[in-house]
Amino acid sequence: MAILFDFDGTLFDTSHDIHAAVNQLLKEQNKPAIDYALVRGLVSQGSKAILEKVTELPAEHRARLLEICLEHNFPKSLPFPGIDELLSTLDKKSIPWGIVTNRSTAMTMPILECKGYAKRPHCIVCGDTTDKSKPHPKPLLHAANLLNKQPENCVYIGDAKTDIDAGKAAGMQTVAAGFGFINPTEPVDSWQADYIVNSPADILPWIETWLVD
Repeated sequence: MAILFDFDGTLFDTSHDIHAAVNQLLKEQNKPAIDYALVRGLVSQGSKAILEKVTELPAEHRARLLEICLEHNFPKSLPFPGIDELLSTLDKKSIPWGIVTNRSTAMTMPILECKGYAKRPHCIVCGDTTDKSKPHPKPLLHAANLLNKQPENCVYIGDAKTDIDAGKAAGMQTVAAGFGFINPTEPVDSWQADYIVNSPADILPWIETWLVD
């Protein structure tokens, strides 16, 4: 089997750095700062959604927002508690794992490199790696191919409905990361994931149960 992870809101908590970047952009545009909670629930939907839904700035500011993120080198972005232990356990059990994210390569690799994660995954599929992005299954199928695994022998873990939709469309087992960047009013149960976890510590026991089954 193989385990594939979404990045923002599943492997890493990037919300504080993205919130800081949004407020710097707003300051540059002479607009008031916004609360962290408004940004956190939208991180998994991407920078376009953040701009459209909470900043009242046009989409052309997206490039500057991403530029600010890179300028600050992600000082507050860290793996969620328990992720390092989970990944180390997967490595010890020789279970390959990878990342499938809608982030562009230019926004994914710098953070992985500065946090020491660039060489750890067995595959990294970004939003521009294939000609489709999630919820289309193509990025996940590409990841399975890179790992030389059949899709039905892969598990995809993510914190957004698009992640679960992509995983199911690819024929993979799906796990909803309930600890991620989810709007409190969003019914995670409605995503119809195979399993919902409330912390990274809950992931491995489910994987081991699935292996036994």
